[in-house]
Amino acid sequence: MAIAHSRESFYMLVQRFPHRKQILVEGDSWVGHPLPRATNLCVQINNYFRGRCNIFSLGEIGHLATDMMSGYSLRFFQDVLKASQYNFDLIFFSAGGNDILANDQPGLALTELLVSSSDNNPSSCINRGVWQLLLAGVLDAYKTLVSTVESLKPGCPIVTHTYDYIYPRNKGADILFNNVLGPWVYPAMRSKGIADPLLQRNIIRLLLDEFADALAELSRLQTTLKVVNTLGTLPQLQNWNTSIANWDDEIHPNKDGFSSLVNKRIGPVIKQLLN
Repeated sequence: MAIAHSRESFYMLVQRFPHRKQILVEGDSWVGHPLPRATNLCVQINNYFRGRCNIFSLGEIGHLATDMMSGYSLRFFQDVLKASQYNFDLIFFSAGGNDILANDQPGLALTELLVSSSDNNPSSCINRGVWQLLLAGVLDAYKTLVSTVESLKPGCPIVTHTYDYIYPRNKGADILFNNVLGPWVYPAMRSKGIADPLLQRNIIRLLLDEFADALAELSRLQTTLKVVNTLGTLPQLQNWNTSIANWDDEIHPNKDGFSSLVNKRIGPVIKQLLN
């Protein structure tokens, strides 16, 4: 597998295969999911290119976009871009999903983003003030990403994605030996009295649609940022149980799901930019 997770291992990979294209990956659990059965987008990008690209992944579970593009994480990202022994051809960035669905920052948690309502209109269940503040923070992180890459690696394309519509349900990620993380969305919805599964899903659909629209608008202003619309890639269901095909847990696809996202949407865009 041509994926490195440290500067040392990536250096050795580059030394061994100096003529391969180089991809730097930063992101959340969608690129850093640790479970072999679920894989992640990074693993599936590697599979898509049949191991013929050198990939350096900085992705970690639980990362917020605002964390990635500030403090130590940003400084490390900058140091990697500046390193003379590397020559990255493309940046892949996966961020924003945790900020919306699994944020634990005071004032921005999903329990504060959601509003109790007797109305079945998804918009009436969203605290617009919290949402605007949260979305602005995520977009600021993306702007920092673009400005950082432009200053250190001018013209290098940045590819990001828009996640997919999750199914809120009582199913967390079983990481290891029954060490379960989550669920994240389902309990937050229930705490606000939002019990209808379809309404729960439509609320998240609305948030992800608005996030995708904001990214698309940003990409029109920042030409090096390429946004792959992955919404609606995985099967759309009107009724569902705890276990769902293409999904490992409440907010992470499984191996087949990640494979579909890359093979149908993300992979072809990266391939075109690397040619």
